[in-house]
Formats: sequence, structure tokens, C-alpha cells
Amino acid sequence: MRYISVANANVNNLKNVSIQIPLDKYVVFVGKSGSGKSTLAVNVVMSGYMKKLQNVSVPLKPILFKQKAFIPNSDQTIAGFLGISSSSIVQFIESSKKINVAKKELLKELLRILRLDELHTGDLIRELNLTRYNKIRFIKMLLKTDAELLIVDELGAGLSLNETGDIAKCFRHLVDFGYSILSVEHAIPIIEQSDYVIELGPDAGKYGGEVIFEGSTSEYTKSKRWKEMKNLLKVTASTHSKLSKGISISDINYHGFSKLDVSIPFNGIVTICGPSGAGKSSLLDIIFRACDKSASAWKNREGIDGVIEGKNNLRRPYMIDQVPIGNNAMSTPATYTSIMESLRNIYLNKAKEEQLDFEKGDFSFNSRGQCKKCKGRGSFEISIDDELIYEVCDACNGKRYNDNTLRIIESDMSIGDVLSCSCHELYKIYSQDAKKRILTEKIDFINKIGLSYLRLGQPSGSLSGGESQRIKITKELSKKLGDRCLFILDSPAKGLHMLDLPCVMESLKKLIGKNNSVVIAENNPYFVCMSDWIIYLQHGKIMYEGTSENCPKKLLKGLMEGN
Repeated sequence: MRYISVANANVNNLKNVSIQIPLDKYVVFVGKSGSGKSTLAVNVVMSGYMKKLQNVSVPLKPILFKQKAFIPNSDQTIAGFLGISSSSIVQFIESSKKINVAKKELLKELLRILRLDELHTGDLIRELNLTRYNKIRFIKMLLKTDAELLIVDELGAGLSLNETGDIAKCFRHLVDFGYSILSVEHAIPIIEQSDYVIELGPDAGKYGGEVIFEGSTSEYTKSKRWKEMKNLLKVTASTHSKLSKGISISDINYHGFSKLDVSIPFNGIVTICGPSGAGKSSLLDIIFRACDKSASAWKNREGIDGVIEGKNNLRRPYMIDQVPIGNNAMSTPATYTSIMESLRNIYLNKAKEEQLDFEKGDFSFNSRGQCKKCKGRGSFEISIDDELIYEVCDACNGKRYNDNTLRIIESDMSIGDVLSCSCHELYKIYSQDAKKRILTEKIDFINKIGLSYLRLGQPSGSLSGGESQRIKITKELSKKLGDRCLFILDSPAKGLHMLDLPCVMESLKKLIGKNNSVVIAENNPYFVCMSDWIIYLQHGKIMYEGTSENCPKKLLKGLMEGN
């Protein structure tokens, strides 16, 4: 049997990891967010191959696929995106002289499973839903690459259990054809149908980075962690929030909806669920635009000219999407949440106490304080086909600052140390100091929404869509919120380990506790069962509105059972 061999890997939070990863199999990497699974499966393997590292042996050429959190707003067609001229992808595959007969049959079967076989290639990319866009990107990768090792980072994120089962079928076909699959995943069906499991942990950040399980999937499904994950699928809310009158929208013709008629109750968590392409994200867009009270509200409501009632029941809506929180290497969780400003003041005051000649710019990695080699970025972006990975700067060890700035020490840490430290560790250090109360509160919000492993200085581009969205939630929670606001979120469970779901739900309930309302689009069974009200969509039609307990089982079967 062929293997990828890794010896004493110490990248990010990995702790001298040595492992043999089997090839010619469907291997999944599991563990809590921040446990090190993507670092091992993506960074170590890709860097090992590209740089021919002595401690990493990768016998096959790898290619990387990572989910995108948003669709480019361009007029490019699917044909243009794929680089083909045919009216259907199947037609292109059948006529191609560069693809052998066996691979043609494989690709056509994958298209059928992913429900892309009847897609018209003249459609615009920006008109697709995000799930379909990522599936097309996956097919594009298979059409273009000659690599035999596929490293796939969360292709199943945001899908129903039924749909992640389809992803698992695709992986099985690919391995049977001769590919090797390394899949970083949280989706139960994708884990369940694999050949081999590697679990990183036992927790996240400083408390992760160790291989706590490696072996066959049949062995893993007997483990305590697996049983805890499966049990969360059976959890239902013991009590529901007392819902109040909300907004009613009727006679809307927009993005696949015909004469849409729906009511959204307030003062609770409303979950919109249903298969991909059903219209969940479009309904969120309609709700936001219908509730908008900004100066440009009249323009935002163009296209939804039906009847809208109940806007007086709320002050304003907030759309919290998964678009990255920054689009350049200088953007970090610290800058986005305004924690960076507090940190600069803390270290400037420390320098003044010690009567040192420092200015505020010395504590900015955008200015005088930056490391000269990486220009304050802390890492270097490496482009691999359509994806990016980050390699830590060897001059500042990822701390972003020059040596002069790093010599100022507060609470036994330099400002660079603070940015490299997990939020969990920072909270423990700062919670003992009353002068840092405001800073501690902001960090605590990050911890309580399942991001305790996050480093304040990591590049925003390295965050998943789900992580970016949860950072946005913490920013809202840290404000002095008024009441009667509506928070709208698309797929808040995306990229989350099953055991991290309760803390996110708890944060959403805190918004409800301040007399606000939450509407989410989500297929995760835990979120569906824990919400106060569900709306089930199918092909742009509302099939059910009410509590999850009363929803017909045949509708929820694909979400709850995965078959």
C-alpha cells in the first residue's frame, strides 16, 4: 500500500505529528474547528509536495479544492467559466478527444449524482446558488487536472444530510476509478462512507494539533466522539421562545418564487430549510429587502413589488453573510472587531510608562512597526491553481512586527505574541486585569461563539465563510444593541464541528433574549430541531410553516436521516 509519510510536523498548532496517510483510499480528516485537520491535510501535504520537504513524502501529484463563500459578480457564463463551447457539460465531455472513455463515464456519473447533467452552460455564474457554484468548480477541477491526489476542504458544508450523501457517492466513484481522496469534513454521511479516518484534537488551538485517532471508519464509528456527534442529530428543543407578530410578505414574484406568500414571526429563531436550489438564500434576500428602512430602501425593494406588512414591528434588519471580513492580507479578526485599536493603546501606554520613544505607528503592522520581510503580513500567500495557502514568515514567525516593537512586553507578551495567541488563552490572561475589561468582553464573545481557537492576527482570507460569519455575529453582540432588530444569517452551521453547534445556538438565543429576532437558512438537523419555527422550501414553494415537531416526516427525512 502507498502512503503519504509525515514526520515531526510542527506547522501552526501541530505538535510533532508523525503519521502515514494511506493513498488509493477515501480518507477523511475530522475534528473540531481549529484542531489542525486542514493544516495537516492541506498545508503540510501541499507544501511537502511543492517544496520537496525532507520530513514529508507525497508520492502523487496533489490538487486542492476549497469551498468558496461567495459567487463572483460577473457576466461570465458557465461555459466561459469552464472554458467550453458546448451547450451542456455532458455534451462537451462526450465530444472531447482529450478525455478517455472510462473517465468520460466517470464524469457523466458524477454530473448525474450532483444534478448538474442538465445544466445549461449559457446561464450566468452569478445566477447560480452557492452550492451549485461550488459543485461546478469541483467538476472544473476534475476536467482540468492530471493530479491523482484530490485534497478537498469541506465540499459538503451547508448541505442537507441527503446531499452530503451524494458527495460521498462521488468520492467513492473517484476512488474506485483510481484517485486518492483526502477530505476535510464535518458532514456525517461523508465521514460515515469513507475508508479511513484521521481525527485531530483533542480540542482546538493550543489544545489541538495531535492525532487522537487514525484507523478504519468502522473502528471510528464505535468511538465515544462519534456517538456524541450522532446523538446531537436527535436533540430537540425542550422549550420554544414565545413568538410575536412579525412581517407578512405576499404576492412576490422574484428569483424563482411565484406569488410568494409567507409570514415571518418575530422574537424567536426562524429556520428556512430545504434542498439546494429551493430558494432559501433568495428568501433571506427578500426578507432583508422587505424589512429595510434605510434611505435607499425604496431602491432595495425593486423587484419585490408585492404586499409587505408588519415593518413597524422592528427597527431594522441586519444581514450577516459569509463574505470574507477583509479582502487583503492586512485584514485580521483583530482589525475587524476593533480589538486592534485597544491593543495598540495598551502597548503605547506601556512604552510611555517605561519612558521609551515610541509612537502609535510603532504598534501598527501597517506602519512603522511592521516586519520588513513580510511587510506586516505575518505570512506569504502561495497560489495553488484556484486556491491560496499561507506560509508563515520566517523573519517574524508570523508575529507581523519588527524586533524593536516586539521588545515591549505587557502581561509577559509582546503585541505580536498577543496576535499569535488563541482567544481562549488571551481570555485567561486578560480576565485577571480589570483595566482590560472591554478587551476581555470582546474576546469572550469570540470564545462563546465557538471560535476560541482563533488567533486575532491570522489573515482574514484564511478564515472559512462560516468563521467570517461568526466573527460578524460577535461584532454585533459586542455593540450596545437596541431591541426589535432582525438578524438574518445564511448557513451559520457551515464549517462547524457537530459538537460546536450548541455554542452558536446559544449566541443566537442571546440576541433573542435582547428582544431581537433571528432568521437563518440552514439544513443542519440540530439547528432545524432547535429553532422555534421552520419554513420548508422546495422548488421555490413553501411546503410547510410551523414547528419542527409538527412538520411531516417525509419532508424532513432528507435533512434528518440522510437517505
